[in-house]
Amino acid sequence: MKKRMLCALLCLMMLFAVAAQAASEDAYRHVQQKLQQYGFPCDDVDYDRVVQLMEEDKQWMETMGIFMGSRYTSPQYFAYVYLMEEGLGRYDYNTFTWTPTSDKVYAFDAEVFNVEGMYTEILQGIDAIVPDITITDVQEDLSGITEEMDWETYSDGTRKVSFLCNGHPYEIELISYGDWVDVAFLDFLDEVLAKEGCPNQLYVLTHPLDQMILMYYGNEKDAREIAYMMDYMSYAEMEEEEPGGLLDFLNDFL
Repeated sequence: MKKRMLCALLCLMMLFAVAAQAASEDAYRHVQQKLQQYGFPCDDVDYDRVVQLMEEDKQWMETMGIFMGSRYTSPQYFAYVYLMEEGLGRYDYNTFTWTPTSDKVYAFDAEVFNVEGMYTEILQGIDAIVPDITITDVQEDLSGITEEMDWETYSDGTRKVSFLCNGHPYEIELISYGDWVDVAFLDFLDEVLAKEGCPNQLYVLTHPLDQMILMYYGNEKDAREIAYMMDYMSYAEMEEEEPGGLLDFLNDFL
């Protein structure tokens, strides 16, 4: 009798597991279709790669003793992983050369690898996803960077970034935060696009506490919907607060 009950319980558990897997696959396919509606390729090769990456993330987190419930098997995480993979592009660490792989989204780590050329790479990514502009002649002046870090302000001086956008000159002086990007640069880029008469604008789709920054160029409705696909607070809700630089972020986080 006990053996029969045990077998029945195991069969029931297997049925639940199969049903849960089927439900997950259906949810992923639904996200895949929605992404395609917004112009992302997300073909079956992409689908299989993203599912594999999700499983690897889940296993790694469990190995580290970090359990996030159903987060790493959710359709929202499927959308996140796909969009990040699309936007991150390819990086050659031997030559410090970055190549974009998407004309829809651009993603980068706010703590950068190429410190000396961080804003040059960002401008390359923005140029790739904004069809209404051409960015050339990017220069980064590092002469304002100090040797020592001021730990009260988390900064080591300043740097200037200059470039041409559609042939028009632009320049900004930014606070240097070591190997972290000054996110004030993103607000400046929105001002540049407005001056150039671009019909759409840039949106950061990821959460403010996410170290990874995912950017989209388009209209307000699409930006909101794509952000919600990842289950993130929408950019509109984020912008209800006064925008701050990296110092504000670090003070809130620490």
